[in-house]
Amino acid sequence: MKIVENNNEKALFSKDYNYLFRKSDGFFMRWGELLEDDPQYSPYGPEILDLEISSGKCNGRCKFCYKDNGEDRNTHHMTLEEFKTIFNKMPKMLTQIAFGICDINSNPDFFEMMKYSKDHGVTPNYTCNGLEVTEEVAKKTASICGAVAVSLVNKEKTYEAINKFIQATLNKKILVRRKKKKD
Repeated sequence: MKIVENNNEKALFSKDYNYLFRKSDGFFMRWGELLEDDPQYSPYGPEILDLEISSGKCNGRCKFCYKDNGEDRNTHHMTLEEFKTIFNKMPKMLTQIAFGICDINSNPDFFEMMKYSKDHGVTPNYTCNGLEVTEEVAKKTASICGAVAVSLVNKEKTYEAINKFIQATLNKKILVRRKKKKD
């Protein structure tokens, strides 16, 4: 296995498993030796790390949140040092980290963790509820992240948050995750 990396891309090459990851927009493709051999996942370790850095109290209290955060939960935040310990144990083939947070401002080390990740060649991403997105948060996010998803909790606040992200940068991916309607 050989990993090749520069400021824009990371690639892994081996006989049976290969990938190309573009850091600027999250483009990712993997392939095997032949079309019939295309792998479903990496045999060498994770390509993407989904890492929970905050849990507990969250003002969004989204009914569809996989984390089940809310008003009545005790809050715990991973420290920057805990994050670095975990990050430094990950294989060098890692391309992205999906940060799990409560509210944007809930973990005081959140942006430092994302910066550390980016400085070490791994693109950070996260999902937020949009309720606490300020112009400053949008600018910081645009300078560090590959993408951000905004959950639709409050239509007005969600669209305001998305607009702030768009204003901060026009070349980043802004995703909106909506609650599925019941049939």
